[in-house]
Amino acid sequence: MPRKLPDLLSKFPKIEPLTSRYLSRVPTICTAVGGTGSGKTFCLVALIKLMRREKSITHLFIISPTAHSNTIYRAIFDPETDQLFDDLGVKVFDTLRQIQDTMNGIADGYETQLRYALAFERFVRGEDVSTTDEQLLEEGGYRKIAVRRPSFALLIDDAQNSAIFSRHKNNGFPNLVLRSRHCARGLGCSIFMAAQTMKNGVPRSLRTNSTHFMMFKTCSASEMDSLYEEVAGFVSRPEFERLYALYTHGKHGYLFADMIENRLSDSF
Repeated sequence: MPRKLPDLLSKFPKIEPLTSRYLSRVPTICTAVGGTGSGKTFCLVALIKLMRREKSITHLFIISPTAHSNTIYRAIFDPETDQLFDDLGVKVFDTLRQIQDTMNGIADGYETQLRYALAFERFVRGEDVSTTDEQLLEEGGYRKIAVRRPSFALLIDDAQNSAIFSRHKNNGFPNLVLRSRHCARGLGCSIFMAAQTMKNGVPRSLRTNSTHFMMFKTCSASEMDSLYEEVAGFVSRPEFERLYALYTHGKHGYLFADMIENRLSDSF
């Protein structure tokens, strides 16, 4: 009979799988679509702010041409844990690799904390500790520590027609989106994207992997077709148009589509 591997989290009831009060699945891939001034960035920032408060996001990376100048990001940016990037040319491919390296490094530190906490638990109980445990305990000063799970998020704003949404052979963003739940040593990374249009603004590979959509008002018939295409699997066209008209009636109103729960509503 194969030996059962130890569960590193079993002795730490406060460390639970990542969840959110605001989204049905985290890490999430949330795409907001709307014209200039529609409120899509404001809405994403509001959601991220709430998720930071509940600790479902602890580290944030922002890629936007106005990353350093747009004051709206101040509501969610923490200089101690977050990073801003404003170059959306081909240099953004290096930026993506840098972000993934940073997340992996933080995840490695988290794993070390878990191993230390387990070693400390064995030590205070008088159980046998290994040479590796002793080394960890010496490095940590034999102190009890609070293990905090890091949770990552990447915000891509105003990147339509940029390299990050291109089919360039060196563009690692589509692959990052595809692996978003398993990157960062398995901790995952939530991805938030804002674009002006659905079909022409967000590549298909990114749309099909999105778990949530924020759809702001449009007067374009072709754009309406593109919006409905994303939710056609669980709602009829007449019902979609009715709810869309109802929820986008206000100046900054939007239709929120939860692709996990197959649900349409007026807010996340």
